Amino acid sequence: RSWLLRKLHAERAMPWGADPRAFDPLAAVQTARRVGMLFGDHRYFRLDVRGLDDLPPPPVMLVSNHSGGTTVPDVWGFGVAWYRRFGAARPLHFMTHEIILATGATGRYFARRGALRASWTAARAAIALGRDVIVMPGGDLDAWRPHSRRYEVQFAGRVGYARLAVE
Repeated sequence: RSWLLRKLHAERAMPWGADPRAFDPLAAVQTARRVGMLFGDHRYFRLDVRGLDDLPPPPVMLVSNHSGGTTVPDVWGFGVAWYRRFGAARPLHFMTHEIILATGATGRYFARRGALRASWTAARAAIALGRDVIVMPGGDLDAWRPHSRRYEVQFAGRVGYARLAVE
């Protein structure tokens, strides 16, 4: 039992998602390619992303709503569209709920693909490197709202992204 407790404590102390330099462009592009088989015309998830050609040069902070429950196809779909358009030349960091980065397996996997803990510190670090970030301030609350309210963002007081944009 003590071995398990030590392992859980060690994993909790790991800084996955704290450093944008953990990003592995090859892993991100390969994952987008594999997951991309599910997204697009005549695929399981229809994909309609517009405006990527109108973005200013990096760093850019994108703000989006969030839906899809535990599978969060919106995040996967946006990542697929992003890497189809920009490839590894323009890394994107997803500001992520802590649960995604909570274990060694998921923490390492998602950190290599650009996931960062949803915090000012992590977002600032990515922006300082000249990289783009995407925030979904509604996070877990948005992801689980009813489909009938899919166009209503539930911020729940989470407005730090606006302060960061002004900064």
